[in-house]
Amino acid sequence: MSSDDVGGRLATGWSNLVIVKSGDLDHYDFHLKKDSVTVGYGDVVTEGMELGRVGNTGASSAPHLHFGVHAIDPAGVLRPVAISIRDDLQVPMNDHAIEVT
Repeated sequence: MSSDDVGGRLATGWSNLVIVKSGDLDHYDFHLKKDSVTVGYGDVVTEGMELGRVGNTGASSAPHLHFGVHAIDPAGVLRPVAISIRDDLQVPMNDHAIEVT
């Protein structure tokens, strides 16, 4: 493995990645070879277009690709959820217990 195969560190961990948004679907390609991503934020991509090259980022021993497609229903994320709190609940806070009333 050469130093060209090792990626940089992002805020979320080791990875070079591309996220393609298409309607309600998000398509993720992780662990792309360092400096191989050929598209940028806001670019329009088409079928067959190269997005980047498979690489080896993070703590792994061989080049590989993580590929995922996620369908997200925003209503499910934003739907309110009812919760109940017991009257006698105490929540530890900085080595002290606070009472929830």
